[in-house]
Amino acid sequence: MCQQIDWRAVEDETVGLLQEYIAVDTCNPPGDVSAAALFLRDRLQQVGVPWKLYWTKKETGRVNVLARLTGSGKNRPLMMLHHMDTVPVDRSGWTVDPLAGVKKEGFIYGRGALDMKNNGIVQLMTMILLRKNEIKLERDVIMLAVTDEETQGDLGSGWIAENIWDQIDAEFVLDEGGFGT
Repeated sequence: MCQQIDWRAVEDETVGLLQEYIAVDTCNPPGDVSAAALFLRDRLQQVGVPWKLYWTKKETGRVNVLARLTGSGKNRPLMMLHHMDTVPVDRSGWTVDPLAGVKKEGFIYGRGALDMKNNGIVQLMTMILLRKNEIKLERDVIMLAVTDEETQGDLGSGWIAENIWDQIDAEFVLDEGGFGT
């Protein structure tokens, strides 16, 4: 049975995690997302969500993070997908530090706040809340954070499709859509 959830605390945690995630520089190029992958891994590990890192080009920090909560197997998995990399920053167009996750007038500003670190934190919080509340699942729930979406996706979703898609076997994939996914 699900325990009572303090949604104000969830909101505060979510905002804080988004600010931290935005502060991790994942501009592509150069495309090193290793610090973002470790950020996600650490949060998953803290609550006991199983995870795996798939290094596709370690020397340049290209890595994908897959986390999976196991369900009963009644239904095929649901996968939530986001990319960790962002487009480069032209600081001249910003009124705040784009890598600080600034909260201002009820909004969070920063590189990735809309594409796509926001979705990544919602996905992370979904995994955390499912685990903390011991929700019984009829399907596996997967979170996949990929590299390289901003530059065609070959080392991110492309690599996943070519190398481990049969292990994922998702019935549904929730993501932003687009070329690299």
